[in-house]
Amino acid sequence: MEEQLIRMEEKMDMLIKEVIGLKKRLDNLSHMPRDKPLPINGAAEYLNLSVSRLYGLIYSGELTPIQRSKRGRILFSQEELKRYLNNK
Repeated sequence: MEEQLIRMEEKMDMLIKEVIGLKKRLDNLSHMPRDKPLPINGAAEYLNLSVSRLYGLIYSGELTPIQRSKRGRILFSQEELKRYLNNK
């Protein structure tokens, strides 16, 4: 019985840490300008992913940028990023 209580406390601590992390992420998102296209670094921060992981999502077709220039500039709409997060 005591072991079960200890495991429950550990799980609660883990859930609390996850909720705190999500709150920090939401706070970061609320400071970002809305409706402005985001470059690859901004999109990676928005999604809390590395830039290399974001490139992988582009090439796999999971994310579609709104612009790709010949000089390598990639922009994302925030709607597309939200869609990805909602479908994840």
